[in-house]
Amino acid sequence: MSEQTHQRLQQQSSAGEQQRTSNRPQGSSNATQVDRMRAIQTLNTWLESQRSRVERVPIMLKQTESHGVLQTVENTWVHYEKSGEFLELPTTPSRDLNLEPAGIFLPTELAVNLRPFIEMTESSASASAESSAAGVDWNTRLGIPEYRSQSDNLVAPEASCNVTTMAMILERMGIGREEVLAALESKMDISTVDSSESRDESWIDTTLNYLNRQMRADVAYRRVRGEASLSNTNRKSMAEDYREEAQMEDLLDLLLNEMGIHRTSIISEPDRLLSALSGENEAPTSEKIWDKNWDRLAPQVQECLENGGGAAFSFKHKGNRSDGSHIVSILVVENDGFLIDDPYGEIREDYNKRAWDDAYWSRNEEDKLIGSRDRSSQQNESGEVDDWGTEWARDLREEESRGQESRISSAQVSKSMFYVQLFHRGAPSENAPSTSKRPVMRGNPRIQ
Repeated sequence: MSEQTHQRLQQQSSAGEQQRTSNRPQGSSNATQVDRMRAIQTLNTWLESQRSRVERVPIMLKQTESHGVLQTVENTWVHYEKSGEFLELPTTPSRDLNLEPAGIFLPTELAVNLRPFIEMTESSASASAESSAAGVDWNTRLGIPEYRSQSDNLVAPEASCNVTTMAMILERMGIGREEVLAALESKMDISTVDSSESRDESWIDTTLNYLNRQMRADVAYRRVRGEASLSNTNRKSMAEDYREEAQMEDLLDLLLNEMGIHRTSIISEPDRLLSALSGENEAPTSEKIWDKNWDRLAPQVQECLENGGGAAFSFKHKGNRSDGSHIVSILVVENDGFLIDDPYGEIREDYNKRAWDDAYWSRNEEDKLIGSRDRSSQQNESGEVDDWGTEWARDLREEESRGQESRISSAQVSKSMFYVQLFHRGAPSENAPSTSKRPVMRGNPRIQ
């Protein structure tokens, strides 16, 4: 464990224990003292039952019911973080929505069961892109990132695992699309007093210059998708829609272009980007881990996630034929590996880093490796539809979501690891709601 991590955990453990003792309510008849893993397991069981219930309600009530479920989990975890006591969960949550966030983050072990409810609050007609119809961005509010596929990115879908993974890491730390927009408009010198016409012109000019520049990339897979049929008129239309329609990862790529940062460096060298996105809050920090030993690596990643941070795993995915690397977001540390969000797809269990191989090659009926991914719909082409932007991202095709909550074994981690980058939350401003950072100190912090 690094000295930086050790010192941070000591400070947060002391502060968290003081807060827990001072805020513990007396005589709570409907609350029970439980440990963290039991609390998570109880919430996951409750969420599974709630999903069955919400799926049976009329379609016009699904959004409202989902808001109620998400807010119940938020309130329950707030109480647990303050007191160590776990409240009795309702059979039917209240539908009253508090638009003010509680200022906490939820355990990533809840992500699998929380994501369906977050998705049910969203629609293509949302008032704010990548938020719910009520204007609540539950992903950043709860620190539960949306799964993001790189295959529907507008620029370089075959080479943008970096910005796609970074978007998920940022959401884990409470930084969302609005912060990316603010940073972009700051780079464009757009102020609050500018007219909407002036703002729109700046966006169109900046975005069109960016798209034209990407079209000049030296290799096709790094250019704008569907480049063979992409006319100047098409690019102008995309530029006009970019502010409102582009996904967070597309906006991040534009921001990097404006900052003069190459997308390949934002995971390994993220400080400038994190500073630009932090606003009045203290910027998140990062640290790189090169140690491939699973028993030393897993606890460090777990501690980071438990304290509201994010973690990216970079690994060599082309066997011994190349040093090329890929980047995924670590969602949960398990006993025998990581539960990950892989923006490119699911890694083969039998991938061999020491052979002339690829983690994403498929096998034919004779169980022989096919030297391609055999998923042309994810290649750098538009096909019959122009499936980019937030609306399409809410309705991913099956082949585009294969990497959601997939797994990589501890053996594969050790064999193929390049590095792990940990991202630690920055402190909120004095005007922001207090954020829970109570770490859980255990001898073996991996999931049981």
